[in-house]
Amino acid sequence: MARDDFYGSLFGTTYSAYMERPRLGRVIGRLVWGGDTGRYYESMEAIAGVPEGGTIVDCPCGAGPALRGLRPGGSVRLHCFDDPRGALAEAARVLKPGGRLVGASFVRGSDSLRQRLLIQPGRGDFGQVGTQPEIESWLASAGFELSGAERSGPMLFFDAHTAGRSA
Repeated sequence: MARDDFYGSLFGTTYSAYMERPRLGRVIGRLVWGGDTGRYYESMEAIAGVPEGGTIVDCPCGAGPALRGLRPGGSVRLHCFDDPRGALAEAARVLKPGGRLVGASFVRGSDSLRQRLLIQPGRGDFGQVGTQPEIESWLASAGFELSGAERSGPMLFFDAHTAGRSA
């Protein structure tokens, strides 16, 4: 299935519908993915704190539920990339010194049969998917300092900032 067709498909429409509903998303996250998506929804609260004229980086876009945290009428920019390493480098480039990047990403690994079956890089809508150490390396090579990382099933939630963070 072409990436352009994914969100128009039955699976893509279903995914979008449950990801836009945190309670349902958490139940399906546990049943299907084997992880707690609660941290994903909590991380969206950071979007509400972006100052006017700020930059929000959403990569990859997925169904875009994080964008529901935008203030109506706000003036922010959104960048979407297929290449996560390139997206992180671009995020570091556009963020001001001390800028914050809050992210959620599926990670590759062999933690369970479910994860090996569901997360297949280069197939479906996943594109390039890294392991946790790879993602942490991509963040570092892009110039980010990792403030925290939490893994739940096949998902990695991270918080990072660019150099120049105020103390």
